[in-house]
Amino acid sequence: MSASSTAAILAEIRIPRETVNDDTVTIQSWHAAHGAPVKAKQHVVSIETSKAVLEVEAEAEGFLDIIHATGAEVPIGELIGRVLAIAPAAAAAPADQRSPATTTATTSNGHSAVPHAPHPSHTRSSNRLRDRATAQAEEPFASDPAPPSTASTTSAGTRGSSSTIHSLPSTGSSTQTISKKAQRLIDEHAINAAQAFPTLGLVREVDVIRHLESHAAARLQASPLPTSPATLAQQAPAPRVAAATVNGAYTPTKSKGLFGDAASSAKDRGNRSVVWLAWNYIWRNWFLGHMVRVAPRGVILTLHKWRGVKMGQDVFIDPTSIIETAFPENITIGNDVRITAGCVIMSHIKAPHYLRETGLVPVVLKPVILEDHCFIGVNSVIMPGVTVGKASVVTSGSVVVNNVPPYTMVQGNPAKVIKQFPRPESPV
Repeated sequence: MSASSTAAILAEIRIPRETVNDDTVTIQSWHAAHGAPVKAKQHVVSIETSKAVLEVEAEAEGFLDIIHATGAEVPIGELIGRVLAIAPAAAAAPADQRSPATTTATTSNGHSAVPHAPHPSHTRSSNRLRDRATAQAEEPFASDPAPPSTASTTSAGTRGSSSTIHSLPSTGSSTQTISKKAQRLIDEHAINAAQAFPTLGLVREVDVIRHLESHAAARLQASPLPTSPATLAQQAPAPRVAAATVNGAYTPTKSKGLFGDAASSAKDRGNRSVVWLAWNYIWRNWFLGHMVRVAPRGVILTLHKWRGVKMGQDVFIDPTSIIETAFPENITIGNDVRITAGCVIMSHIKAPHYLRETGLVPVVLKPVILEDHCFIGVNSVIMPGVTVGKASVVTSGSVVVNNVPPYTMVQGNPAKVIKQFPRPESPV
């Protein structure tokens, strides 16, 4: 019995379930060698998902016992290593982590083949069905130089696996494995995987995303969009905010009446006249505000622009969404933005007289910027002063009170970052 199996196990190293949304991940690299001493809270391994690279820590101090080597594709929750009380024997290291020079391949006729370094897609994996399909595809290559079959074998349709295996030309790798999520994108966009990824043995979702982004960047370079209003809004001065003062004990004041409240609102808008305020309310807030809820989709964007909303090209706004009724000129929407049903985007908070005059809730008047390519989910709320970064996603029902970084997904109340998207190599 090996030393690694008899030694006391101080901690297990598994693929975390809480921070990974994929079915399987790839072990990118181990930060310590097999049998090396590690400390508690030390980053010992990096795992690569379809969206990001995560670091996994050791939960105890001891010696590292590696079970799955670098390059292995393992499911969520899989045991990939352990921390032992004593150093494991060198012979206990995984077979796929040893030097290729010490490994001899045996063909089906009993003769030894010339040793060769395994491709990253041929390393040991916990997906046994996929490994057997790969071994069957490689068997003719080891014993007989006959050309591989041009037919594609889809393991998802025949064996229930989560990947697809295609034959590649004889000049490259013998097989190409495509993850289930990558295959879904390839089918959706009609991509020829062999031509798009000729050097990849394992095609992941992130590879397909980068391929699509490079094509999108090329199209934008050929016919660029005009400067986004969201970019211009970053340099614009912030609107003046009426400050609330505290004058000792609060004394309730009588209602200012219709004209008094109108004069106060006109002052909040930069000392405008009451006549301008009345016309602004009737035309922009009441008439156009109601029209955007019943108008056909083709004219909704034009009505919002008449209201004062600044927006770029290829914008979608659902008629049930509310885009700031009082100060629509403080809303800036970039190019290729989608605002779905029931969203509320507000740029001001005007509390009751008591809360304002006592300073408990001062008047808030801050611009909202939705940068290019962002998505606002159903029934989301964007609070004043928020900037939603480029190519970001606000999931349904979220309340956003802080800025959203570019290329992220936020969720909750208050909204927090739950996922990072891969950034394109070229600007989009």
